[in-house]
Amino acid sequence: MEQVIQSFEKAWQNFETVFKGKLLAYAGAHEVTESAANLLLKETSLDWFTGYGLQGKWLRDYKQQFPDRAGTIAAILNSELRVSQAQETEQKQQSQSATSNKKYVLPVAGAVVGLVVASAFRAPALVRVAAAAIPAVLLYPKSTGGSKASSGRANKAVIDGYVAQLQPHKRRILAEIQQ
Repeated sequence: MEQVIQSFEKAWQNFETVFKGKLLAYAGAHEVTESAANLLLKETSLDWFTGYGLQGKWLRDYKQQFPDRAGTIAAILNSELRVSQAQETEQKQQSQSATSNKKYVLPVAGAVVGLVVASAFRAPALVRVAAAAIPAVLLYPKSTGGSKASSGRANKAVIDGYVAQLQPHKRRILAEIQQ
């Protein structure tokens, strides 16, 4: 029985890795939503029902040894695997509030410094406006680049949250195997 559990653990780890990889690839081009994550999860779970991959071989071998329990496990893998939106929404709200405020800090600071320096030299009004506007314009792309990086971190957190939601299903399958 210990060997069956170990081989299941390997198959499950592979399953989670493939699912996370698909989510990361999808996140590179699209926003990861609950429906997209569930679609990718369903697509990944099909690997359990083919005899070619690690997951499919494990389930096929388990069916040969324990046909009655394998039906329950197949039902979990086929119809009960889902992820929910709760964590996704929470992560997005946190990242949006953090990035919306931070993206203007650097340009405004640059504009203030430029204005102060121009005022200290008693420059004409046109020069003061230029001294304030130029740093703001030049610093804005830097500040939005940082928000894109934090958005990427938020996407990774959402993806990790989706993968973590698979753990209760894993525990149910392990409980079924250990019966």
